[in-house]
Amino acid sequence: MKYFYALVQFMALTTAFPSPQTDPSKDSTLVSRDVCGGNTADDRTVWCDYSIDTDWYDEVPDTGVTREVRFP
Repeated sequence: MKYFYALVQFMALTTAFPSPQTDPSKDSTLVSRDVCGGNTADDRTVWCDYSIDTDWYDEVPDTGVTREVRFP
């Protein structure tokens, strides 16, 4: 039972302090992109380089983000 209390205390101690985080604005690998002036709250008709007729199976927007997804 004493191991259980030690484990609970350890878990409480490790979750009490946040892990250090880096500032993304100081990351030198980030590249700024041109901001698209369309699709704002005032005007939803402007889609910059795309339209409502864009075939999203053929055209993939470059977001600058790549995600790796692994399915079990």
